[in-house]
Amino acid sequence: PQEQAPDDMDLCVLFSNALDNAIHACRELPPPQRSIEIRAGVQHSFLVLEITNSVPAGTKAPVYGTGLGNMQAIAQKYAGALQTDVKDGHFHLSILLNLHTKPSA
Repeated sequence: PQEQAPDDMDLCVLFSNALDNAIHACRELPPPQRSIEIRAGVQHSFLVLEITNSVPAGTKAPVYGTGLGNMQAIAQKYAGALQTDVKDGHFHLSILLNLHTKPSA
């Protein structure tokens, strides 16, 4: 099957929510400790988006609110997955979108 690019609006929702959350978490830290790393690429038939940001000590994995819920719905729309993890003072968000699947409504 031919690869299909994700809808522009879906990509905007993913990036705007992920970056808003990352910026919010970093604001709670002094400037030298703030970091946000964004990586995106295609691996096999998946668009892989990874965003890692520093978080205050003791931060636990977030409860899925509206933003993460919207991102989860988009991942599911493209037969993909969303995963979060907090480790060593960093929050890691990974989103996979299957480029060979026609998006569900």
